[in-house]
Amino acid sequence: MNCPICYQNGRRKFHLYDDRYGYPKLFFIKQCLFCKHLYLEHSFSKSQLKKLYSNYYPRKFVEVPTEPKQRKTPLLVDWWLGLRENAYDFVPKGVTVLDIGCGMGESLLELRRKKCIAYGVDADKNFQKSIDQNKLNGKVGFFNSKDYPAAFFDYVILDQLIEHVENPIDFLLDVKKVLKSNGKLIIATPNFEGFNIKLFKKKSFMWHVPYHLHFFNKKTISKLAKTTGFTVEKNFTKTNSEWLFYQLAHLFNYPKRGKKSPFFYPWQGIRKLDNTIVISIIFLFHLLGINHTILRLMDAIGYGDNSIYIFNKNE
Repeated sequence: MNCPICYQNGRRKFHLYDDRYGYPKLFFIKQCLFCKHLYLEHSFSKSQLKKLYSNYYPRKFVEVPTEPKQRKTPLLVDWWLGLRENAYDFVPKGVTVLDIGCGMGESLLELRRKKCIAYGVDADKNFQKSIDQNKLNGKVGFFNSKDYPAAFFDYVILDQLIEHVENPIDFLLDVKKVLKSNGKLIIATPNFEGFNIKLFKKKSFMWHVPYHLHFFNKKTISKLAKTTGFTVEKNFTKTNSEWLFYQLAHLFNYPKRGKKSPFFYPWQGIRKLDNTIVISIIFLFHLLGINHTILRLMDAIGYGDNSIYIFNKNE
């Protein structure tokens, strides 16, 4: 399987398994010999993907959101906590926007509050419950530009989505068709040159295979933008402070292959976490702001774990 970004040969680096939701197979991570892009050596059909997300992703246990998150804290507090880290947080008021991979549609409720004309699409059939209950402009299925008028949207957002797309080049070329001239594409995606990957390596919760198919850094996503006719207008990292707590709690409850994570899959019953004393200490560090301090420093020097890219559509 060649690199999906530059089509050159890749080589296997190591193997991983689903350490969250218990998908049983083993997967290899490959790295392009030319551009160094990391990607999963696997190809899912659309029907396989629908089953993967509907049957293994735990959204079927999640309550349908009924209102947007109300951010009542000052901007300085939000910065300290690493909040406003989603792609939709960077969409201005009153624009027309499409959220591809919108999950249960919480982003659409937030965009509605911002007086935006918001549309969403997600492959997970559980999204239909939110469409019906909240009367959203939503569609269950995969994004296809033919479902929307050409040059219709001011903004398209991909919030933790581009890493899930099998062919990013074809996908972004299709996204371009629905963006207006000089429209913006906002991408939030894990940073695979960040602090978490460098410290925790194969045990990083950010790999998230087989749901993540691509593992981007600034260089490889810039190449993707250039190939598809976008200009990278801005890029920076902004990481929720809870990510480090999640990582450490997961590390001390790391499941065996084929088993669900007791931390990331608590819907199977009461959480029965191992190393509860250690987890309590980790949580205390979080309450004391140690996690926040580390991640604000990492964001400041560009090694945060959540990258934000704002692309401009080139004509």
